[in-house]
Amino acid sequence: MQQVIGGPLDSVVSDWKTRLALGAAPGIIVVHKFGANAVVGTTEEDVWSVGGKETLLTTGTTMFVSCEDNVNGVGQIIRVEGLDENWELVSADVVLTGQTQAQVGATNGWTRIHRAYQVSAEPDPVGDVWIAESDTLTAGVPNTATKIHGFVDYTDAAQQTEKAMFTVPAGYRAVMYQFHAEMGDISTGAARTANVSVEQQNLSDTATVASPSWAPWRRILGHAIANTANSEITNLRFPLVFPELTNIHVRASATASSVIDAEFTLLLLPMPT
Repeated sequence: MQQVIGGPLDSVVSDWKTRLALGAAPGIIVVHKFGANAVVGTTEEDVWSVGGKETLLTTGTTMFVSCEDNVNGVGQIIRVEGLDENWELVSADVVLTGQTQAQVGATNGWTRIHRAYQVSAEPDPVGDVWIAESDTLTAGVPNTATKIHGFVDYTDAAQQTEKAMFTVPAGYRAVMYQFHAEMGDISTGAARTANVSVEQQNLSDTATVASPSWAPWRRILGHAIANTANSEITNLRFPLVFPELTNIHVRASATASSVIDAEFTLLLLPMPT
């Protein structure tokens, strides 16, 4: 068991959530996901900084990063986290080469992009960073929306992907205890409301990890948020449990263009052997 100054972790920290976050239970992984979508309108979208709905991969694919800045976006190291071609957790570092795509990790080595952020010393790139499949670029930006799987917006100081989406890796179950969503910029613009929901997509009954296919999406948790009461936190009376390869997305629509932020935390528990 992990130790801290003064004795075993269990005897120093009484809160079980804190102990888990500090690594007191080997094999259990704490995942915090948050995202933002600055222009949610009447059509439902994923809560991520790219906008729209991500086109999810179904097999191992080669992934690249590029930067809109061809002068100052060169040499920084970006760490990309997600799932590999076997749907297992993976991370890889890549050096930015400006507006030219630089390959991340192995060829055909990605099925999901969960997060990306800079790990090298400053300075930051002046332009934004894109994580996408091989594509034609315009000033560093991929031309094909369906090939984009991540975006680091350096203009809003987030410094990493903002993506309230996650796919449970092979060999794990995920447990969700809490979900939070809010509407930003409530002091300006037209009065509006937003519907924010957690949606999941499970493997179909005949699918396996080795040969995956998915059942239709279904909504499992939803909230209506008004710009007069802009935040909603749900402590789940009973936790939600998701099997391996479940896609978990926070999605939103609004009566007028709105900024929507959302977050959730998962515990990843190894499947029984």
